[in-house]
Amino acid sequence: MLVEAKSDGRIRPLVDLHFSNDNTKADHTKIPEQNTLRNALPIGRFRSKIDLSDCYLQTRVRPDDVKYNTIKTPFGGLTSPVMMQEDMNAPGPCVKTMQDLFHGELRKNTLV
Repeated sequence: MLVEAKSDGRIRPLVDLHFSNDNTKADHTKIPEQNTLRNALPIGRFRSKIDLSDCYLQTRVRPDDVKYNTIKTPFGGLTSPVMMQEDMNAPGPCVKTMQDLFHGELRKNTLV
C-alpha cells in the first residue's frame, strides 16, 4: 500500500491489485465514451465536471464481499469496506451510480 499526494494537498491511497485483478471475473460495464462527451461540450450553455476519483472511497462493497477486499501490508492484513481505485471492476459501479443519480436528466442536459 502506497500513499500519493494529490495536487490539491489531499492524499490518495494506492494498492497494487494486479494479482487480485488476475483472479477476478470482469464486469463489462461500459464507461463513458470520451469522444462523445467532448463533442457534446460545445453544444451546452454551461459545463461542469464532477471528479469521480473520490467515488471509489465513498462506494461501499456489498457486506458479503468485504472479505474479498483484503490487502496485505507490511503491518498485516487490511480489509476495506469501500472500493479500491485500482480494482478492475471499480469504474462500473461508479458509472452506474452516476446514471442512477441523474437518470431523469440523462441526454437532456447531463452526460455520464
